[in-house]
Amino acid sequence: MPRFVLQHAKLFEADVTSTVQLAYFKVEDFSEYQHTTRLPGGFFTAQVVIPSTEEEYWQWRTERLLARLRIEEGGGKVIWEGRLEDVELRDQFFVALKFFGYWSNLTDNVRNSNYATAGNVIISDLVVTQMDSDTRQLSTSTANLATGPTVDQDYQDDWTMWRILTDPRRGVTSFGSTNDNPIDLAVWEDREVYYTERNPSAVTWQAFIRPGGGVDALRPRISWRTVGNSVAVAYESGGTGTHTGTTENAASIAKYIQRDYYVPNIGTSTSGPAEQRRDTELTKRKDPQQETDGITLSRIWDTNGVEFPLCRVRAGDVLRIMDFTPKTGDLGTVTLDAYRTFFIEETTCNHVNGQLRIRPDRSSGSIVDTMIEHGIT
Repeated sequence: MPRFVLQHAKLFEADVTSTVQLAYFKVEDFSEYQHTTRLPGGFFTAQVVIPSTEEEYWQWRTERLLARLRIEEGGGKVIWEGRLEDVELRDQFFVALKFFGYWSNLTDNVRNSNYATAGNVIISDLVVTQMDSDTRQLSTSTANLATGPTVDQDYQDDWTMWRILTDPRRGVTSFGSTNDNPIDLAVWEDREVYYTERNPSAVTWQAFIRPGGGVDALRPRISWRTVGNSVAVAYESGGTGTHTGTTENAASIAKYIQRDYYVPNIGTSTSGPAEQRRDTELTKRKDPQQETDGITLSRIWDTNGVEFPLCRVRAGDVLRIMDFTPKTGDLGTVTLDAYRTFFIEETTCNHVNGQLRIRPDRSSGSIVDTMIEHGIT
């Protein structure tokens, strides 16, 4: 199978209940064309540039704003979908369009809420119960909501639903799972909200660094400064600032020496959720974290050796560089070592130059973010 198969970009009316198609495009119609997937988010953004007259630009901005784009393979498999939010005229002969996945509906709705319940209950309440009645871009299904730990928070700042769920300091997903693993939030092609534990059980894709093996650029980089193997969390109880006890990882301390990490004030909470947040942070930070410089691919295979188009790769998949020396462990076992095997947090698929750039995980942010959190500037 080639790197890219026949694709179609279909534009539909804004209302998700409508099947009226406003326009149809092929890859060759675009001078720029890429889409991204990301966690949290799911289908994140798609950007295209298309030849346009001033009259056509006027049509895009007045009649097609919030229209829905669906990118499909020739066989009908959905590659990406979302809504048009940004329209720009370039040089009077091109129009640049930026589409956002349906997660962005969560940024439309502001809430002032108090929660002391499990993460999936919060998401169900926000998306199913409190979503504005005229906002129909998201499904009301709760089929893909993992239970998650209890979260005890006051959201008194008129936060959007998106921030309530994903804020790195106080958001629902930041508390992790009951197994202390990260929790991921995504909206894929069924428009359902996925709230699932990051605990992959199999490798999804493979590539090779040998010539023709698909890896065009591989720049893994870690820093000891990202390690945090002795963790405590600050929070507020009854209006008084306090903090959890410290939890440590002995194996990490023996290997890297002790390095404290102090999570800034997460707001109103009881001790249980604060300790859950602490334990999740320790799981994420006990080993050096992969930084954001990514991997660039021009070919990809599944574990059976069948080549697939690059656009199939999504955030949440697992990539293994099969021949990256030294080979360690059983190749059939998932070991997210951030060296040969990577959990994918973000993809950028460029349909014009035929390359896929992925950002691997092992980090809640870049080294710069982590240094700022530590007060290092």
